[in-house]
Amino acid sequence: MIIEFFCSVTGTRFLERMLDEFRNAGHTVRVVNVLSDEDYRRKKSRLGQIWMRWLMYGWYPFKVTCYLIWVPVQPGTVRMTVTTPFYAPALVQMLSRWKRAPTMCLLYDVFPDALIVAGKIKPHSAVAKLLAAVTRYSIRSSSVTIYLGKRLMEHAEKAYGPSRARAVIPVGSDGEFLDSEPAPVCAGQRVRILYAGSMGHVHEIDTIAALFESTLPTEFEFHFHASGSNYSRLKERLIQMPKQPQNNISLGGPVLDGIWRGVMSEAHISLVTMCPGAEKVVFPSKAYSSLMAGHAILAICSRDSDLAELVLSHDCGWQVKPGNTQELRNILQSIQRDKAELNEKRRNAYTIGHRFFEMRTVAASYMALAKRILPS
Repeated sequence: MIIEFFCSVTGTRFLERMLDEFRNAGHTVRVVNVLSDEDYRRKKSRLGQIWMRWLMYGWYPFKVTCYLIWVPVQPGTVRMTVTTPFYAPALVQMLSRWKRAPTMCLLYDVFPDALIVAGKIKPHSAVAKLLAAVTRYSIRSSSVTIYLGKRLMEHAEKAYGPSRARAVIPVGSDGEFLDSEPAPVCAGQRVRILYAGSMGHVHEIDTIAALFESTLPTEFEFHFHASGSNYSRLKERLIQMPKQPQNNISLGGPVLDGIWRGVMSEAHISLVTMCPGAEKVVFPSKAYSSLMAGHAILAICSRDSDLAELVLSHDCGWQVKPGNTQELRNILQSIQRDKAELNEKRRNAYTIGHRFFEMRTVAASYMALAKRILPS
């Protein structure tokens, strides 16, 4: 096959590994993008942010349009499009219909729902209706729509109508950075809780901020390697809190590729958060890297979410209702008393991560699906 992959931002570990798996299977891969993940996450000035948005929302659709019009479609071509930006699948589908190239819409986020949850736009506004029309077209017109979770699929198809064909395939992760089960945490050893990745408008911070307002158990240390609007708000809230020892809270920037493996291998628990309402419109892909690293997952999210289902069905972590800081504190105290449960959940995380969500398995699902939609 010839796999044409459209995403304004590429270079993330899981995407690069997925494309490598396609190449290793003998397929030709062509990538259409405008930014690398490193460029996207790098700290920018105000002017730099404006330039980045122009690249993503101005130059990228122009580049995609030129590619789709002028590059001939060869036999065996499949077009895969990620919702970065949200309208990319609709654009690719619209310009692919007259060339009869099959398309795969990777619906990572549901718009306008994600922006409504984030408080960026109002429900039933003109902007929301326009975004909804674009999403509806993407779902109904693509050869196949791929969702990250069952609940995301049910919500999207209830809101925007059924897709022509559908599949639930997780993002997965690159499992090669840690190829052996992590060592257990011993009695008296400090437990390292890590938050790594974006912390934007759909990531909940109130529960963890309320925990930090009181004295933290000394056996725990929290490490943040993040970026995003709610991360800035979390740091502001910490600064405004009454003075207390902060030697077990570390606030850093995004993890660079050179130190990523070390940061992941040193942690024992991954903190993943979702705002109420976000559970049916986004899925935090960082959870899969956490499983690969053998982290127990501390999920602050609704029980009715694909994330909570992942954590609880595989017994690889804990789910805390957003706002229930006492429940979060009870979990930490339980871990502090006995590390056995933590170690068991970490073993479960490592096992199911490498068995079900390693990129070789995930990429195989994508390739099998792509072959099915090719014209005979």
